[in-house]
Amino acid sequence: MTPNSTPDATVILEAGKTIGQRAPVLVDGEEAGQFVAVSRDVELRDLQKYFPRPRRIETHVDVADPGSFIAYVLQFCDEQHAPMVFADYADGVTAVLDYHQSPVLPLWGEHTVNMPFQYARAAGEWIAANGQKMNQLTFATFVENHIPQIAAPNGGDLLEMTLTFEATKSVDFQSNRRLQDGSTQFTFNETTAQGMRSNTAKIPSTMILKMPLFRNTPDVQIEAKIRFRIEAEGKLTIWFELVDLADIVEAAKIKMIESIRAGLGAKVRAVILGTLADIDD
Repeated sequence: MTPNSTPDATVILEAGKTIGQRAPVLVDGEEAGQFVAVSRDVELRDLQKYFPRPRRIETHVDVADPGSFIAYVLQFCDEQHAPMVFADYADGVTAVLDYHQSPVLPLWGEHTVNMPFQYARAAGEWIAANGQKMNQLTFATFVENHIPQIAAPNGGDLLEMTLTFEATKSVDFQSNRRLQDGSTQFTFNETTAQGMRSNTAKIPSTMILKMPLFRNTPDVQIEAKIRFRIEAEGKLTIWFELVDLADIVEAAKIKMIESIRAGLGAKVRAVILGTLADIDD
């Protein structure tokens, strides 16, 4: 081996075999006993970093949307090693680009791309607030900040409602009644500098939301039913409930999986509905 050459794995392993082997020690031509050469700091080092390139790709990539997932798989898949895709409704979609080819031809499974089911920002905020009871000021602020996702009623009516609620901080809600258009009118007493005065405010019974649930996906429509309760001390508690949310989310996930299946086509062996539990083992 020349001074500039790099020892291969075979040379290293053969050298290692001599460590720990018994060998006789001779004194004046006679065996004095059996001894073992022991090294306290033996370390087997991988020489891959000295190679021009890695032996194989070992990386796990996370992407944010179906388009990025499809683009990555198409970039790295090849005819010899067609990827396998696993779709789990709870966690997301994972493609293993070096998955086992057959029972007798296993591969390493160390090159993966994963797309978690992550809500778009606005959708995540609506879902987080779903069923959360608020006072009238907190509810009005939330609605005002999320008017772009509300398809009905129109933004002008909702803005009027939020401005009324934001202006009524020291109030005593007395009663409510359902109007012919389905909305609810509240009667409340408001304390002002001039004294007590009676006023009314109207809120719709439902809102229709239109927004993408996940990043870079089509809009979905969700009905939000507005609920309220007048407490004993005259305080108004108000919240909304997203109707059939679980079914709508599942349907959106199915569409994402189908769009990935269509985008990859014959480039992958299969799209499996299941979890790849040992991907990081």
